[in-house]
Amino acid sequence: MENYILNLKDIRKEHNDLVGKKCANLGELTYAGFHVPPGFALTVDAYTRFMKETGLENEIEKYLDQYDVDPSTPAGIALVDKAAEHIRNLVDSTALPADIDENIRKFYAELCEGAGIRDVPVSTRSAGPASHPGQYETYLNISGPDNVVHNVRRVWSSTFNTRSIVARHRCGMSLAFDEIGVAVLMMVKSKAAGVIFTVNPANGDPSKIYIESNWGLGEAVVSGEVSPDSFLLERETLEVVKSNISPKTIWYAPDENGVVKGLF
Repeated sequence: MENYILNLKDIRKEHNDLVGKKCANLGELTYAGFHVPPGFALTVDAYTRFMKETGLENEIEKYLDQYDVDPSTPAGIALVDKAAEHIRNLVDSTALPADIDENIRKFYAELCEGAGIRDVPVSTRSAGPASHPGQYETYLNISGPDNVVHNVRRVWSSTFNTRSIVARHRCGMSLAFDEIGVAVLMMVKSKAAGVIFTVNPANGDPSKIYIESNWGLGEAVVSGEVSPDSFLLERETLEVVKSNISPKTIWYAPDENGVVKGLF
């Protein structure tokens, strides 16, 4: 029987098409000795099996066939919103194949044991073989096996949010299916977090590194809700060439109910 789940420490770049680019890169960083939160990855095959074995793919195709989806018009966007809500509810209420459900719980239990924490908080994140920046959703500070299984399924259902359906329509892709992996990673209690670009995103200069950061979790940065601090560094020396310190009026932090949004 295929496992459908790999431990992050066992993943390498050659697994990109199996677990998605994010998980493959995190596996390489783990192997290289960087401090990467421990976790595991559901393969894209797990998504495919879930969609096909449960009949969801066919059911979603039939549902979408009712509509002439044209997101270039306000009426078309309204139809996509309606379809997205219906399909996401359908996916979120469908049970996983029993062995995949069981293996998620097994790997999560091993993660808890390794951390020495009962019901260790984790994040569930999408990881596609090709990048889909900003399309799919991440769920933070998830605790307990039932919640982990539920939020893996929510990541899968996020492939049917409005922006994802619109993006696939514009690219001429199937609206009823877009396989992705899922990364389940132990949460980090971060004082500050952000994003690092290993080339200057403004001009592609490989001699520079660009960093954006904010207090708390990185959610405010990646969602675009805050104007973060920014730093441009020389790659070889890590000397700061240019910096901009912003007011940073919004932050996110873990709490007992998941994640709380704060205002300065």
